[in-house]
Amino acid sequence: MDNSSVLGYRSTAPETHAASGAVRLAQHDAEIRVAAAALSRGHGGVVWTGDPGSGRSTLLDVVAEALTHASAADGTRLRRVIVPRTLTEIDERALQADDGARLLILADDLDHLALGVRSFLLDAATRPGTPWVLLATRTSGPVADASPLPHPLVERRVPVLSASDALLVLAEHDVVAAPHVVASLVRTSSGNPSALLQTVPSLTAEQLGGTSLLPDPMPVPPATERLVGARLIDLSAVEHRFLLISAVAVVDRTDVLVRAAGTDAATIASWPAAALLNLAGGRCRILEPGVRALVHARATLAERTDAHLSLASALAASDMLAADWHRSLGTLAGDGTHAEGLLRIAEQLLARGDCLHAVRVAREALSQGVDAAEPYGHAVAGAAALGAGLVHDAVHHLRRAAHPTIDVDVLAGHALRLIAQRTERTTDWGIAPLAATHLCPADEAALRATDDALREALTGSAEDARYTLQTFATSMLEPVQEHIWRTDPQPRPSPLAQSHVRVAQALLDVLEARFDLAADLVDEHARALPVPLVLGSLATALAGRLVALGAAAPRGIVGAVARHPVPSSALLRIAALEDRALASFAEGAAAEAAALLELAAEQRRRAAGPAHDLVLPGLAPAEAWAETGRADHSLPDALAAGTGPASRILADRSQVALTGLTMVGPDGRTGVADLRGATDWDVAMVELSVGRAFARSGEPHRAHTHVLAAAELLDLAGARRTADAARQRLSTLTTAILAPPPGPAPSAVSPASPAAGVPRGIARWRTFLTERELEVAQLVAQGASNREIAESLYLSVRTVEVYLGRAFRKLGVTTRVELAVRAHED
Repeated sequence: MDNSSVLGYRSTAPETHAASGAVRLAQHDAEIRVAAAALSRGHGGVVWTGDPGSGRSTLLDVVAEALTHASAADGTRLRRVIVPRTLTEIDERALQADDGARLLILADDLDHLALGVRSFLLDAATRPGTPWVLLATRTSGPVADASPLPHPLVERRVPVLSASDALLVLAEHDVVAAPHVVASLVRTSSGNPSALLQTVPSLTAEQLGGTSLLPDPMPVPPATERLVGARLIDLSAVEHRFLLISAVAVVDRTDVLVRAAGTDAATIASWPAAALLNLAGGRCRILEPGVRALVHARATLAERTDAHLSLASALAASDMLAADWHRSLGTLAGDGTHAEGLLRIAEQLLARGDCLHAVRVAREALSQGVDAAEPYGHAVAGAAALGAGLVHDAVHHLRRAAHPTIDVDVLAGHALRLIAQRTERTTDWGIAPLAATHLCPADEAALRATDDALREALTGSAEDARYTLQTFATSMLEPVQEHIWRTDPQPRPSPLAQSHVRVAQALLDVLEARFDLAADLVDEHARALPVPLVLGSLATALAGRLVALGAAAPRGIVGAVARHPVPSSALLRIAALEDRALASFAEGAAAEAAALLELAAEQRRRAAGPAHDLVLPGLAPAEAWAETGRADHSLPDALAAGTGPASRILADRSQVALTGLTMVGPDGRTGVADLRGATDWDVAMVELSVGRAFARSGEPHRAHTHVLAAAELLDLAGARRTADAARQRLSTLTTAILAPPPGPAPSAVSPASPAAGVPRGIARWRTFLTERELEVAQLVAQGASNREIAESLYLSVRTVEVYLGRAFRKLGVTTRVELAVRAHED
């Protein structure tokens, strides 16, 4: 139970604490656990230190709410006391909990409280025998009270905002942004929520959506000015100049930067400004994008011009491309010679696959105001924008373009198709025409490898296709740099081509039921590439399936890809229906799931191209109908919409679901697992069908074995939501197995007999398993996972693994399924 109050004894202006309602982020979970540990001890506490705007107050609200709910759930009496910033004195009597409740003291901005109040709170929380727990925040930085805290108070930094949590923060403010744009904004804002939210209004909807170029450097919001400004105050003019040279440079070679600044590396390392730099391996960069943006914003035009000309001079002997770029930016008036040179630079960057910087250079050429160069410049800018995934910019430039070798009409058509996400009207993914445009030299190979892999996956082996594509990706792709030009002259695929490769890799992992791998791949590359843009929104469909299966969190990066606003397509509509069916099935609404699946099958029959041929791992309508007890043998015929191996396996699974035990051999096998292309998901679905059939035939022991096998396979594949549903079924079967047989109860249990309700196999194990090994083995036999066992027995997962390994060796088994079978043997 919770009882909140606000201290106000002799306060000049008592204030109330803002009502919570802040969104709980993933980064808060660890802090809640630390605070819960302090509350369980009954004294001490946690003080979080963070920069202004870092979310200290939000964190305090979220932690307090979580502890309140947890206390209410377990019946612990908890009284919350909120300390207002204006409090001047504390009467200790106000902190007495006469009803035996624990006292949770909440103090936001501890360093802004009156000295006497602060000292009392720190002393009270650390006083032995006092049931007071303090949760507080304070400001970090040179103006904050940085004195050490007394034991047992724990000091922790407010965690910086992650990209996935930033998406949630933006969603709370009705801001829609592409994951790779949000990742860039998080880096620019140094993970500060206030800086992030203050930056967003300066960007257009297209920029937030990732289809138009972001400013470079980014605008400097007031929060960044406050955070970063103090670090620059005491730097010398020489240090400021070096930081500016580093901020505007498109290279990060230390020798070039020190030559441009007229200094040396040893001197730079001795400066206070060195704390703002990453000096390693002959490279030098400003550590935080916010520092770079502020240094650039504070410099005058004359200072920036001087920095560019100094860099041009330092680069003249080693990198003419970069030298010409900086020389152009050091020119204050439009110059036709510079415009032509800049366009040559942009074309060379485009040929390397460095599309983002090619766009910036081509735009700079257009800004020189030379009319004769405009059509040519728009063509280069449009082609580079398309390669970077900036499709709205690409359309803008290509409509104004003319070029002797770039087919601007074809490229504009591709950009418009990407905006509209049109692929379902074709018989394939539409990759070959894009590859034929020769956008970048390396793009053709990347796109054709993707096309070949997708064709092979849909008609043959996804495993072979995945291996081929992975080999290509490892040898050809590299991370995208935000403001440093690519210096390797070897052509690399554009971000658009890389997105095709990565989405195809994720699809192949999904088709092989490697859901965890697919989720990790989407999570990693959606932070850097425009993956929702390509292959007819296939990434959105895949992300939705991974969330529906439980392989990815709906509130993370993969969930953001699944929610990313894209035009509707047959592929997305079918996938969305199947996702809803998976959710309904996991929640026990099998009839609803079956109806949704039949709708999806009907739409697939009417579709063409990938929407017709692609069958993502999911449920068959027959499997859902069989769960309701309906045995309709005509349903498998309705599944013959696809033509690939996945469709054939789906039909076989349907036959097992509908015919029950008639397809099960004496060894309990159905033969589906032996089919070429059958995945762990397929086998798990068959095991569930067989387990259901045995349960209905009154054989819970055999049903338990098959359902347990299904749960293990689903865990292995990463389909945690479906695995949880299987484990709930295991719990029901375990209850049926342990239930005493009908008839009169025995008068006593003989010492030689197993204990009532315990299978005979487990009862015999008492003679050679230790008590803890027996507990773990019995829970495994009941279908519990290692994590569930750890929580039940108050052990670590690693300790459970040790006990289970010992039990395996003593019992002579190697799998959980074997153990479950042995447990129910007479």
